[in-house]
Amino acid sequence: MSANLPSANEEPNLEAIILDTYRVLRSPKRPIEDNSPESVDSPLISLRSLIYREIHEILLILTMIHDTIDKLHTAHMEMLELLRQHPPIPNDDLSPETVRRRELGRVHFELTPFLRIHIKTLYEWLYHLKEHLEKSETIRALISPSLWLRLKAICDFRSLIITHPDLSLSNASAGLRSTGNHKKVELILMSPNPSPLTLNQLEQLFYECVEELDPTDREEKNFFERAAILYRNLDRFRDSRRAKVVSFIRKNGAITDTPLQLATFIHQLAWELVPKLHAL
Repeated sequence: MSANLPSANEEPNLEAIILDTYRVLRSPKRPIEDNSPESVDSPLISLRSLIYREIHEILLILTMIHDTIDKLHTAHMEMLELLRQHPPIPNDDLSPETVRRRELGRVHFELTPFLRIHIKTLYEWLYHLKEHLEKSETIRALISPSLWLRLKAICDFRSLIITHPDLSLSNASAGLRSTGNHKKVELILMSPNPSPLTLNQLEQLFYECVEELDPTDREEKNFFERAAILYRNLDRFRDSRRAKVVSFIRKNGAITDTPLQLATFIHQLAWELVPKLHAL
């Protein structure tokens, strides 16, 4: 059995990635239940069961994110069509179209906070997963260095500004930004007005790290996008360079991964790890 994702010519799809990750969890050799005799007698098998559960709960969180995004997108498309067919008329407060526009506006207002919390929760559950993986050298050794470094970077981000923000980030935005189709959704956890000193620090740091970035990322000029690029490449940096990036993020924040990026990561991790866990 192997992973089944869209080809290079197809657009990545959050729902498809979630379903394909479920597939490896539901493979013929099912996870052992907590109350089975094997689980009671073997700490390793008991830990394996906890890891399965964490991955399953991460997929549940991703499913909630997908469903919320889908509702937001549906409301957004209906609003655009309503505005196209029935442009707003001044002082028209009671028409069905005006009432419906208000309802659609409330959908966005009510669902956006849930989406923020779901994304933060996703980081927290990935941190829980890392804690379980670290309990056994045998299980930890089943994960490739590249995936482990990426998980560590995600968890460092969680600890730096998701759950334990520095006081200097008290004025940071918790804004949500997305594309019109809501396929790219991110939290902006940064001050909207960086100081000249901060701008200069990032300029120097980006220049120092640029050779380790992908060619398309090297050309980025926007301050906020550069901060996001440095975080998302944290697993590539070593020693003092990594420490400088971590220090910058701790003081100034960054932009989260998209749900699609985190889903792609957990998909890669599950397909690498779960079949090996089955064999224990």
